[in-house]
Amino acid sequence: MAGQLADPIALADYMDKAWQLPSDDSAGHPSYAQRLSAVGYDELPIPEPISKAALAALLAGNAADRYSAGLDTAWTNRIANLLQ
Repeated sequence: MAGQLADPIALADYMDKAWQLPSDDSAGHPSYAQRLSAVGYDELPIPEPISKAALAALLAGNAADRYSAGLDTAWTNRIANLLQ
């Protein structure tokens, strides 16, 4: 999904779906629309498409890829162990 955030149509679709979700009083957090309304948005703002992940922007070189690969491996191993 992260790659689709560079596509303005997909990004707008995801944001619209999040905006349309109803409030859930049993949820631990306010809805997306409630959070944005609390900071002054009356309608859904559409940001520029995301061209670079925040982690990649913060870390030098391919560190983000290395960390992501390590987390993927750790998660996969943990799930594999739970399923045995």
